Amino acid sequence: MKFLSKMENIVINENDDYTCRNLSYIKFKDIDFSIYKPISFFRSDFRGSRFENIKFQNNYFDRADFIGSTFINCQFINVNFGACEMKSCFFVDSVFEHCVFDNTSIQESSFQKCILKKQHILVNMKNCEMKFSQIHDCTFERSTTEKIEFESCLLENVDFATMHAECHKFIDCELNNVKLGISYVFSYLLCNTSIKDFQVLYRGKEVSLNSQEEAMKFLEESRTYELINIFFIYRGFDKIPQLLDKILKYLYNNYNPASKAEITNILEALVFYTIHDIITYECFIDCLKCINSIVLPKLNLEDELLFIGYKEKLNHIISDGLYGKNFIASSCNQKALIILHIETENYDEALKISNDFLEKLYQKCNLSTSQELVESRKGSWILTFSVSAMIVVMLPRIVKSYYNLISEIQLKKGFKKKIIKKIESPKISINEMDQLADIVEKLQILEQPEIDVPKQISDIKASL
Repeated sequence: MKFLSKMENIVINENDDYTCRNLSYIKFKDIDFSIYKPISFFRSDFRGSRFENIKFQNNYFDRADFIGSTFINCQFINVNFGACEMKSCFFVDSVFEHCVFDNTSIQESSFQKCILKKQHILVNMKNCEMKFSQIHDCTFERSTTEKIEFESCLLENVDFATMHAECHKFIDCELNNVKLGISYVFSYLLCNTSIKDFQVLYRGKEVSLNSQEEAMKFLEESRTYELINIFFIYRGFDKIPQLLDKILKYLYNNYNPASKAEITNILEALVFYTIHDIITYECFIDCLKCINSIVLPKLNLEDELLFIGYKEKLNHIISDGLYGKNFIASSCNQKALIILHIETENYDEALKISNDFLEKLYQKCNLSTSQELVESRKGSWILTFSVSAMIVVMLPRIVKSYYNLISEIQLKKGFKKKIIKKIESPKISINEMDQLADIVEKLQILEQPEIDVPKQISDIKASL
């Protein structure tokens, strides 16, 4: 098969006809098209081809297919992409300037360290990512874009307001004079990118955002994802779990393609705000309880697997410690249970082994020791302690042989009432939370040696 063999290198002859050609799995390297008369690649197939150190100039790619193509250190100057198809392509260190995009389809592609400047872009673009890239002086009028992830990007003098621009992600981005339509702004997931940096327009006129008014509108229009996202954006974490419970039950009870999209976007937002260290521990745990408690209605297999996958992903975040310092800090005033299985018949010895181990965990987290034994069972000895939730949250990061030792971290549902009784702690302020997050960061837990677990402890279970 051609794609398993070594790629052929192409030699350009400006007198050849390159329209409607099969140029798949070809290597284009060190070519300067500016020295040739304009060359058209109309309807040509570039599937799997690789372009390296290429200067495209005055080329024509209308109706061409780029599927699984790679572009490294390429320049595109005054290039007409027309209605070409780009899917699963990878662009790195490439520049686009004064190009023509006329209903160009760009799907599931990645742009890294790329620059787009001084052009009108008319595209159908979905499920793409732009990282460490720049967009300058560009408009996207009548384009359709959905689920584009911008990470560490600079956007300057960019007009997104006159296109369909739904469910984008902005992570660590710098925005200067970026225009957005008010219809879509609350569908965006934001991390270290302020919503205040957007210039929000309604029918061409700049407007100010009123979160309360928008929330009421979303409620009236059943735009449930954007309603929840308002609370994430403005940090109303205490309201989210109860709202999530009502919304998910409503959407599942009225299941259709639109509610499927709403549920998917909501669960995606919850994953996003957790792994980017924005959501608090209490909010996440309460949301996870809600999601785990919902019994799915009768769905087709594909949809059922989709939602089960999201639920497993969210539970995996807890069991694998896929959260940051702010999440950890916000857990310190919450209580959790830790169950230690000690391989000894001697109760006093089991209690001492457990207390010594827990004290090490508290010291590792820079917390004052405050565990409380709430239940003991024979067999050998199974001791259940109430501890700071931070201890459980930190288990995946600070315990040696974690995967062989921790049999489960689960939520409190299913435990005896006397065990799951919560020990109330006063709420802590945002300033106190920031201080705790700084402490967590200074601990440099990931860089410290992990804790040895006494050999007599054969199993650890935890309940949040």
